Amino acid sequence: MVGHMKIVLASPPLDGFLLGPGTPPPLGLFYIATAAREKLGGKVEIKVVDACAHGLYAEEAAHRVVALAPDIFGISVLSPNINRGLRLLRLVKKLKPGVTTVLGGLHATLFDRLLLREVPEVDLVLRGEAEESFPELCRRILQGQEVAGVPGLSWRSQGEIIQGRTQVILDLDALAFPNLAFSDYQDYFTRYGYWHLHDAGKVASVLSSRGCPARCTFCSQKPAELAPWRPRSTPNVFQELRQLSQKGYKAAVFADQNFTVDPARLNQLCRLLLQNNLKMSFGFEGFLHHLPDATLALMKDAGFEFAFVGVESGSDPQRRRYRKLGSALAVAQGVQRARKHHLLVFASFIIGGPGETRDDIERTKEFIRKAQPHLIDIQTLKIYPGAELWDELVGPGEPPTLKAADSKAIYDFAGFPDPAALARQAREIYQSYVQRLWRWPNLLELVRLIKHNSLVRQFIRGAFKQPHLLLQILKTKHGK
Repeated sequence: MVGHMKIVLASPPLDGFLLGPGTPPPLGLFYIATAAREKLGGKVEIKVVDACAHGLYAEEAAHRVVALAPDIFGISVLSPNINRGLRLLRLVKKLKPGVTTVLGGLHATLFDRLLLREVPEVDLVLRGEAEESFPELCRRILQGQEVAGVPGLSWRSQGEIIQGRTQVILDLDALAFPNLAFSDYQDYFTRYGYWHLHDAGKVASVLSSRGCPARCTFCSQKPAELAPWRPRSTPNVFQELRQLSQKGYKAAVFADQNFTVDPARLNQLCRLLLQNNLKMSFGFEGFLHHLPDATLALMKDAGFEFAFVGVESGSDPQRRRYRKLGSALAVAQGVQRARKHHLLVFASFIIGGPGETRDDIERTKEFIRKAQPHLIDIQTLKIYPGAELWDELVGPGEPPTLKAADSKAIYDFAGFPDPAALARQAREIYQSYVQRLWRWPNLLELVRLIKHNSLVRQFIRGAFKQPHLLLQILKTKHGK
């Protein structure tokens, strides 16, 4: 029996990834660290090494982890960062062979058997959401008990791989609010993309729900247990926001896959914010096409200033191929309503999808001209494990090797446009967006936004302090 135990949880290292310092926190790690401390108390020391946010490469991150002398080292991986995560895990295991390594996250949940078969440095895999399973695993190790039977645990036993059942948290209100004090890094959300946020104050990340009711073909829908939308109650969300405000946070960005699923829930949260005079600014990602004027007006009054919406395509045929909810017209009208209430709207688009035609590209350009989102982003379609498009293009079932389970770009498949052709399409779409920026009505809109939206005022201050970024954005070669 171990009397005391040290636990280190980490995010994958930077290792060439474009963005690192100043980005959002890995909330999942902080939820798990908080749950472990709550259930195990002073019997454990827990640290989170956010290697990406610290700007660390694998070797630097591994030495930082090992210096903390962990008994258990856990890392959470998604499909885009699996290779960076494994690089760190292997280095930690090499430097400290006796450490117990635990892998979690969606990619580990999907491919636990491949990981245990091909990566000897991975000792254990926890499938699904680990706020209950990880503390239980640590408790058993702490008390010298067998780990067999820990919910969600996959492990090796006498040459065989025993697969755990995916764990899902149904009562999100029962979870303690994530405590970022487990990390030495505290400069989260000091930038958005390339932009450094000047004078923004402390910005928090809040997860008010998990899952999403939409079934977009490019989004991972497996394991099925994790897909359903599960909201926290509005009083529970409000209580976390109030605590953040008391700690000096001036803004919060909701990290939900789809924050706006239930307009009635939004109305209730906004009324709580207004009734209690909670002065914070908020951003979110979610649908706009179903939000009425009254809800958007209430959201703006309550402090909501930024909306990120995944439009993907302004063409109804392409939206149907992606199985996006709402028509292009309904989405455009939702963007216009949000603009009317002075929310800064950032719309993202995907190009290169199966069946996409020249007409679909033209309709997307027309959508941008009509809806007039303030900011746009254009990405080449990525094919991720667990998505419907993955099953169609790669094949269902477990891939033969871990390497074959890597996420892919659409141009990796035969019969789709090459990267150069997709870059030309992106420039063309972006060009049509830039051309409208300097029209008189849009300049007036900018003046209104500056007056009514504090986030826009921060962006404007940042533009003056980072003019090279503004020039880069205005170049029509954007989208490469």
